[in-house]
Order: sequence, then structure tokens, then C-alpha cells
Amino acid sequence: MVNQQGKIEAKIWSWRVYSIHHDYLSKRSLDQHDQINILENTPRRGDTLTTRLGNLPGEYYETQKKVAASLRALFGAVGSAAPDWLLSRDDFIDSITEEMPIEPVPGKTWLTIELSRSVIITDNTGSRYLWNDMAECEELLVNFKRDRKMAFEAAAAAIAGVNPEWLRYPQTDPERVYIGAEGKEPTINLQLEVGEPIVSGQRDWAELSPSSAEEIGYATRILMKPENRRIIGPASWLTAARSETSDSFRRFMFAYFGLEMLATSFENAKRKQTVQKLEVAAGAPLDELMWPKPNDDSKDPSRNSMFNFAIMAVALSPDPRADINAFRPMKKSRDSIAHGSSVDIGSLPAAEAEALLLRYLGLVSKEKIYE
Repeated sequence: MVNQQGKIEAKIWSWRVYSIHHDYLSKRSLDQHDQINILENTPRRGDTLTTRLGNLPGEYYETQKKVAASLRALFGAVGSAAPDWLLSRDDFIDSITEEMPIEPVPGKTWLTIELSRSVIITDNTGSRYLWNDMAECEELLVNFKRDRKMAFEAAAAAIAGVNPEWLRYPQTDPERVYIGAEGKEPTINLQLEVGEPIVSGQRDWAELSPSSAEEIGYATRILMKPENRRIIGPASWLTAARSETSDSFRRFMFAYFGLEMLATSFENAKRKQTVQKLEVAAGAPLDELMWPKPNDDSKDPSRNSMFNFAIMAVALSPDPRADINAFRPMKKSRDSIAHGSSVDIGSLPAAEAEALLLRYLGLVSKEKIYE
């Protein structure tokens, strides 16, 4: 409904889809439905953050077709010479929508994170398509993308704690921001995020925990609290690493940055608690033997990331020695790159660094949720 200032109530929304290549759906009975968890007023008042496990949202492909048809009309200037140009454009877009080629999202089951936000904006044209003023929407979209990053990466960290395998194949389609309203068709703001799919296998829907979406939503809400948001940075680096399917160097560096950031954050928050537990177990004043001391100006920075990771591994891992030994060559490779030494890019432990980051993101996520 248009008010006296020509404004209407609209919605901004975006999806992030993770492909699950096991088929949980084909044998699902009619009384079994997608798992859906809805967080109201997250991350901001009036926002809705939805986790869906099962099928893609019903409007997913239709929205893409309408946007593709709108862009064809816009860039082709179809009907621009007609006196009733706006009406002609709507009719034309309607006529070609079903013809738009849409690449199916890979996978057999899907985990979708959706963030939506209500806004009041101008109905710029009175038409159903290409109706909003993008200049007016620019600041709204900038703010939405910032909050979307926080929400989606908090959800990624939550998923890492529930089932890290579900993070393995992020969507290959561009991650888009849509704007729509009642009686209005979606328009688009593009932002590219890529990943890579792989193979599938058939599974029984009953194998999934019936509370998986609820667990992800619950964990996401906790991880978005101000005191827990430091986990969002490492989750962002994991997303970036997953996007680098053909560049081993970038994949390795992004994963290492995430590990280093996660370890530093954990050490800052949990060093004292971890050392105290070790002291009780060892019956010795380990804090006086630990290196470096928190306020020691002479501590060697080259050892900090190794030390920080060791604290995190000792606190969280069932086999800290194995993880520390796995991290050490990653740090050595990173240091060689930073110091300008010759490095064989093809030999960088990119997959190993990514896998280690994924596992510790899940461990830290669980530690924050259940502490």
C-alpha cells in the first residue's frame, strides 16, 4: 500500500545455500516436512533469520527467473518506444519469465539460511517490475549486507558445531540481495560468493536429527551476542577459503588467517582458565613456566600464533599433540611466504588448513554455546 509520500512497505532478503549431496528427500514420507527454525528480531529489531533444512525455499527459482527476465528487459530496453512503456514492460517480462534459463542448485538436500528485513521505500515507477529507486536503497543495502555477513557467518559457525559436513559445499550461484513488496516483483542487488559442488548419495530423512535446524538457530542466536561475535571473523575466512576452488595460495592463506584469528581470540579469552586446569592436573605452577607471559614486552612475536594455537588445542582437542603437529607446518609455510622465501605453491597444505579451521570453528562454537 502506497502512503501519501509515495512510500510502501517492502522487504529486503538474501539466501545462502549449502548443498548436501546425500539424498534425504526422495524417500521422505508425506508427513515429514522441512525443518525450519525462525529467529525473530535477529540481528536487528524487525529482522527475521530463518534456517531451513530439506528443500530449497519454494520461491527460490521463481525469484531468480523474474529477476533474470527483468534484467533482460532493462538492458534490452524492450518496449521503450511505446506510449504505455511501463505497462508494456511488465507484460513483456511476464511473457518471458518462464523462458529464463536457471541453473539448478547442486545437491540432493539443502541447508538454507535466509535473512529478511522490512523497510519503507519509494514506489518509484508504479510498475510491478524494476520499481524501486536504487539510489534511495543504496544505504539500506550497505547496512543489510553488513548485518547479513554477521548473521550468515554466525550461522556458519553454528553449523560447524552441529554438523561440519554441511558446510563443505556452499552455493555456486551468486549470493544476491533482493528487494520486493506486496504487488511488486523482486529486484536485485548482486554480490558474488562462490563455492563448488560434488557428488551425492541416498539417505533416509529419519537419519537427520529432528532438531538440527532448531540447534543451528539456537546456536546462531548465541554466537551473534556481542561477547561472542569474535567467532564471525574466522567463519568469514572459512567462507572465503571455501570459495577458492582453483587457487591453492589464496585458499591456504585465507584458512590460515582464520586459524590464527580463532586461536588468538581463544587464547585471549581462555588462557588463564586453561592454564589453571593444567596446573591442577599437573600439580605444578605451570603459569610461571608458560611462555610468553601476558605482559612480557620481550616475548617473541614469531612464536605467538604457535603458542595461541597450542592453548586452544589443549583446551578443546581430544588429541592436542596431533593437532599442534598438524598446525606447525602450516605456520612454517605462512612464515616462509611472509619472509619472502621460495615456496612451492602446489605443496601448500591448503586442504589441511581448511579442514583444521572447520574443525576448530566447530569446537570453539560448541564451547561458546555450552559454557
